[in-house]
Amino acid sequence: MWRIAWRSIVRSLRADVTRRPGRGVWRSAALGLGLALLVACTQNPKAPDLGRLYRSANLAIEQPPLIIIPGITGSQLRDKNTHEPIWPGGLLRLMFNDYHSLALSIDPKTLQGSPGEIEAFDLVDKVAGRHFYDTIVATMVEHGGFQLTKPGTKIKDSYERHVYVLPYDWRLDNVVSAKRLSELIDQLRVDYGNPDLKVNIVAHSMGGIISRYFLQYGTEDVLDRDDAVPTMAGASKINRIILLGTPSFGSTNALRDMIFGSKIGLDSVAPETMMTMPSVYQLLPNADRKPLIGIDGRPLRVSDADGNSPERNLFDVQTWKDLKWSAYDPKLIERVGTERAEVLKLYLEKYLKRAGRLQKALQQPQPDSGVKLIVFGADCILTPARVLVEEDNGVMVPRFSTKEIKRPQAGKAYDLLLHEPGDGLVGKASLLGRQSFDPTVSGAGGFPLAYSFFLCSAHSALPGNINFQDNLLNALLSR
Repeated sequence: MWRIAWRSIVRSLRADVTRRPGRGVWRSAALGLGLALLVACTQNPKAPDLGRLYRSANLAIEQPPLIIIPGITGSQLRDKNTHEPIWPGGLLRLMFNDYHSLALSIDPKTLQGSPGEIEAFDLVDKVAGRHFYDTIVATMVEHGGFQLTKPGTKIKDSYERHVYVLPYDWRLDNVVSAKRLSELIDQLRVDYGNPDLKVNIVAHSMGGIISRYFLQYGTEDVLDRDDAVPTMAGASKINRIILLGTPSFGSTNALRDMIFGSKIGLDSVAPETMMTMPSVYQLLPNADRKPLIGIDGRPLRVSDADGNSPERNLFDVQTWKDLKWSAYDPKLIERVGTERAEVLKLYLEKYLKRAGRLQKALQQPQPDSGVKLIVFGADCILTPARVLVEEDNGVMVPRFSTKEIKRPQAGKAYDLLLHEPGDGLVGKASLLGRQSFDPTVSGAGGFPLAYSFFLCSAHSALPGNINFQDNLLNALLSR
């Protein structure tokens, strides 16, 4: 999923967001997920007049405050003391920095990752003249009649429309970020003088994971056990949630970046940097969808020669150990040293376990809460859904596309196995949290939705899509 983020900014500077499906769009713009950043969309002459449609709509009805939550890497980070920008910084920093300073500091005794002196302070707005999250805020203000407001501002007229943003440290565990969301809503209740105030949320990419967790479990950390039962503790604070390009079943890009790191600009972010961040683990592809397959096209097993051998579990550290990935990669161990590698191995085990529990927790049947969930996304671009593991000179190598397979077996439909319709980074099944993206398949699971709406767009271009903005305002202002 980091490819959604790390590579999205640099690549979007030169990417044509109107590329046709099947030409590598999924590799071009992205986790900025989110992973999760926005690309401005130029309106054509036939675009709807959003101002005329929505600015005067329901002016006589109280409108819940709106919170915009970005995806992974969608918040700017800085040094708390000097306010020096850490992420993303200027163009030169983006092009020539390996961002090793973003690595969380790991306590070898508690295996807790600390953000140190880095804090989130705003959404990513522009990079090298390109618009990102400021476009969605501008739409809400210019066409929806919302006022961009800071928490702590006293609201005197409840009929006014106010929009807030939630910058958060996207490196941290999503449970930590859910607490940040709760704190913001508590402050808005004070600002509005209404202890029962509910909010609307627009959450892009990983921001949707944060929102769904908060809805189902509030601020409680349920990832230290396997028997989490939804309490819907956040439901009393939410009116509706709009999920945009949210990877409810994860993304193979997170796996790629934990194994290989991610090239950004002329440098690369090392896997030992990204594996310190719990959020990356929590974007790994869903285990129930069998994300690892062998050269025979079937789920990867512990023993290739034994058809009854257990299937590989991506959230079991033994899989990473056997395949020599990430903290068990001999090249990584050589770079960081044996002592550091041992700490990273323990850290890997801890956060793989928490990530697996997060997925299970979000898949639990949830009681009716009255909170309306609406999904927006795309389904017109072939998107990596599974990873083929191929032995190459004694090394187990992950293949993310059919072009990478060196010794394919005849008659195997690798393309159908590895790719599914989506937005290039988040597949349709992941977007819906379903085992199958086919709506005619019964018993495919998924969380309760009011409705879903599909566009033809790359992941990072979704929020700037005029059709999304039109339907978003309709969803927010409708009763």
